Amino acid sequence: FVLVTSLLLYLLLRRYAARLRHLDAARDGPPLPVVHSHAITIATALLAALLMAAGIAGVSVFMGKWKTTETQRLKVIASLKLDQVDSWLRQQHRDVEAIRDSTVFRAPLRHWLRFGDAASRGRILARLEEYRDIYAYRGVQVLDGRGDARLTVGRLPNPISPELRRAVEMALAGGKMRVSDFYLHQGQVHLDIVAPLPAAPGEARLVVAVHMNTGDMLLPILREWPGPIRTGETALFRRQGDAVLFLSDLRFRKDSALRLKLPLSDLKDLAVEAANGAARPGTVLEGIDYRNVPVLGVVDAVPGTDWNLMVKEDRAEVYAGVRRDVFWIVLTDLLALVGLVIGAYVMYQRQRMRHMLRLRQQQAEKLKALEILDALSAAST
Repeated sequence: FVLVTSLLLYLLLRRYAARLRHLDAARDGPPLPVVHSHAITIATALLAALLMAAGIAGVSVFMGKWKTTETQRLKVIASLKLDQVDSWLRQQHRDVEAIRDSTVFRAPLRHWLRFGDAASRGRILARLEEYRDIYAYRGVQVLDGRGDARLTVGRLPNPISPELRRAVEMALAGGKMRVSDFYLHQGQVHLDIVAPLPAAPGEARLVVAVHMNTGDMLLPILREWPGPIRTGETALFRRQGDAVLFLSDLRFRKDSALRLKLPLSDLKDLAVEAANGAARPGTVLEGIDYRNVPVLGVVDAVPGTDWNLMVKEDRAEVYAGVRRDVFWIVLTDLLALVGLVIGAYVMYQRQRMRHMLRLRQQQAEKLKALEILDALSAAST
């Protein structure tokens, strides 16, 4: 009996010793087949990089489309303003041509020049006064080749301005209508149109000059802006020597017409950039304006003049409408990143929990085997 019992105890001990060696090998050997933290970290980093790249690409594409839309809008406004200014100038030319070719004006003028009678002079002045009222001019004058006023209606500079005198000389020399340069008189901006009058051989060469009220006629065209806007602005300027001279008042600087000059060395300024020929007329430019504020604008030449028309808007306002959409895109991307990190952390914890449970199960089996061995050992004694 002792021999049989000892043999059975030996076999049982040998069997459980083998099982313990297997458990120790499982515990001390290679790790259980679980997802490692390094693999989860790398996968999370790759997915996060893809999400960030997708977000950046989405914002870039959206901003590009928005900029294209806004630049097209500025181009349309610039084209509209250019057409309005050009149409206004053409209309002024037609009005002056109508005055020049009017027989009710030229007949008494010729009679007065020949005989100098007061009745003819009175009829001419009355006719000029009618023209002034109809076309809302500051005044109308008849000037001779030296630029001296022969007839005047309205409160006008006396003597005439150098700008008007040059226009008279050019009109008589070329036999064509001329527009004077802008000039200041008593704090107001003046602009004149000069048309040579037909003259028979031996007659004095004269011109009719109209003094336009730019404050009531031209400037409202520049001030108007299609749609609500805070920083949109239209201005006229021209190159004068080594500077850019603004010909119209600016929205954010009072009394700037013919007073504000910007040096051509200020290469970042939008008007200077256009005056230096840095871009083709009608293209969208980026730079700063006279306030040193970043702007987007379009500059184009006014036909038949040396004027440039600039339409601009603050860069901040151009992109104001896109900020909210970009904010939501970025927020969505950030929420996706947070969700990805949380998901990766939960996956790691679940795998770790499963690994710990399996280790606990193995330890429980080992303890059970040890208890059996202890029981057998106690029974054998």
